[in-house]
Amino acid sequence: MGGRFFAGAAMVLGLCASIPWGGESVWAQSAMSLKGITLEDAPGEFTVIFWSDPPIEAYHHSFPRKPPRLAIDFPGKWKRPDKTTYRLENDTLERITVDHYPDRLRATLHLKTDQIFEPFFYDSIKGLIVTIKKAHLFTGPLPKGVKVTAAEDDEDKGAAPAASRKSAAGELTDLSVSDLPEGCRLTLSLNRETAGYSTFTIPDESPPKLVLDLEGKWQNPGKTVRRVQSDSVLRVRVGEHPDYLRVVMDLNFDGEPTVEATAEGRTLVLEVRRPSRSP
Repeated sequence: MGGRFFAGAAMVLGLCASIPWGGESVWAQSAMSLKGITLEDAPGEFTVIFWSDPPIEAYHHSFPRKPPRLAIDFPGKWKRPDKTTYRLENDTLERITVDHYPDRLRATLHLKTDQIFEPFFYDSIKGLIVTIKKAHLFTGPLPKGVKVTAAEDDEDKGAAPAASRKSAAGELTDLSVSDLPEGCRLTLSLNRETAGYSTFTIPDESPPKLVLDLEGKWQNPGKTVRRVQSDSVLRVRVGEHPDYLRVVMDLNFDGEPTVEATAEGRTLVLEVRRPSRSP
């Protein structure tokens, strides 16, 4: 993503919680705090940065319709935000609102169109970065494997995220990464066989990415951001979508990798090899 998003930004350490007037309970010092939201706009995409203390490492998102929105839920205990409406606008985004609940914070991006690519999430020491490509401005054929968002049935404002209520959804029970001589191996353990999967790469982003989509409805009970010990992978992120589960590997090398996928029962293995070097 580059350092341009963080230049000149200052983060203020959270002070100890003071005793509030009235009948409200006192938040523990461990409660998370949303420090602010900023927008970086570009001709073909835009980036929203959620500045938080501590960094955000868990999130779920959905696409309520009527009107089109992107709702991002941050589970956990949050301090009540000082600001609930951000007038951040471009040709795709109208504004961002923030709602506070006992078990989560919800940020809602109010969109001017439902034609956008699925968002990509990047964790940082400052918070969470969300990049969205503007599909309605894309004039050529869509890149292989890239999906345009699909609106979900609308939710009540205070309802829990839809993904957490889908009892029929499959479950990602384990995820691991191990090094190979010229790359790495990603192993997914599932509680049922997958109906299908697809992969694609995004080599021109920083860091480059390998994306795996599992077809069907899936849940991810573990962390959204997985730190791994590998020379080839910086981190792995898992996102729940209405029709698939997306696993994104941030690669620690440039170029187009060679990917071999093998599904055996409830296990899916991806062997990712670095591009061969010219002699």
